[in-house]
Amino acid sequence: MKALFAVIPEISTANLPFLFKQIDRNFFSTDYHHHKECQLLLAVSGHGNRIVGNAVNAYFEGDLTFIGSNTPHVWYCKNHEMKQQYLALFINADRLLEILKVHFEVHELQKMFEDAKSGFEILGEKREKIKQLLIEALACNGMKQFGIFIQIMELLINRDEIHYINSPTNHINLSNSLNWRASKILSYLQQNFKNDISLTEAADITGMQVHAFCRFFKNLTSLTYSDFIIELRISYTCQLLKDSNLTITQIAFDAGFNNISYFNRTFKKSKGISPRDYRKMLLELPNL
Repeated sequence: MKALFAVIPEISTANLPFLFKQIDRNFFSTDYHHHKECQLLLAVSGHGNRIVGNAVNAYFEGDLTFIGSNTPHVWYCKNHEMKQQYLALFINADRLLEILKVHFEVHELQKMFEDAKSGFEILGEKREKIKQLLIEALACNGMKQFGIFIQIMELLINRDEIHYINSPTNHINLSNSLNWRASKILSYLQQNFKNDISLTEAADITGMQVHAFCRFFKNLTSLTYSDFIIELRISYTCQLLKDSNLTITQIAFDAGFNNISYFNRTFKKSKGISPRDYRKMLLELPNL
């Protein structure tokens, strides 16, 4: 599934650091594509399916996502008679950082843009705050709009009420991890997640006691050790459901799930639909 390169002319031709935009269509569908700009997108009305990277999920009214530069994505609604409205914020991260770094420390902002390549789903109270700010930004311009933009950036830098759309390892830069322990355990898990790796074994790899390792790992990934392994396996099964002709049972066992019923329950809990329906939904999407 190859993503097409797209250009956002309103922001790219003027070399703007950011652009607020309202999108109104009878239906919302594009090719699977990527572009230089980061994208914050609020679904004001309508529903359908979205692909971000390797993750396919349903979206509904109120859905708010943020995706990084050149992350492949598509939003798709099969009902061409359904009115779709979206509020969008496009950000030229390189241009913005170039402007701000002259006066401010931009490390946290830079890291947020890098992490966004995994895709964020924004939840809870933060979603409501950003929704209101997007509405206000489209009703003004100049310094007032710039002030609203800065408020949105501050909310995105804070990782509370954010759920990563793709595999949790996508937003962890191993070369810049907290220390050698982080790099060692994450590299090991990426290579061996299909196997049964006990908590004790994982702790031993880092040379830590189990209770200390649990705190260390949760701080590093924002997930418990067991949840992290499950996310790696689910992400892998999504890729196989999309790109292979293997049966669902074959995929489950290949990913390290030893019980097909448990796999089906776990997959549905993570994605909201069964593996079978997930694959069916992929087949219905256009230009994939």
